[in-house]
Amino acid sequence: MPSTARPAALALPPWLAHALSTQRGPVPWSAVTRGALAGGPLLLAALLAGRTSLGVVAAIAAMLAGINDRPGSRRTSVRRIGVPALAGAAGLLAGTYAGQHLGPVPLT
Repeated sequence: MPSTARPAALALPPWLAHALSTQRGPVPWSAVTRGALAGGPLLLAALLAGRTSLGVVAAIAAMLAGINDRPGSRRTSVRRIGVPALAGAAGLLAGTYAGQHLGPVPLT
């Protein structure tokens, strides 16, 4: 007897479905402009100085600071932006040091 069952449809993971879904509401143009003005000049300056990798890191940091910029007190902002920034800087420092003294396999 032939099987009449349909193959299961592939479902997107929730995080990807959310990212690809249509967003309702107004576009936050001030945040879009702030993000472009924060990252763009950093990348341009780094390219002109011949230090592209530093510009990419700085632009990503500016982007993350813009994403985490929410209403609240200064103390809350410092905690919300500063702690991840310090943790990221510590990770970059540890990775740079480890990269100088370890092979590629332990770094992965």
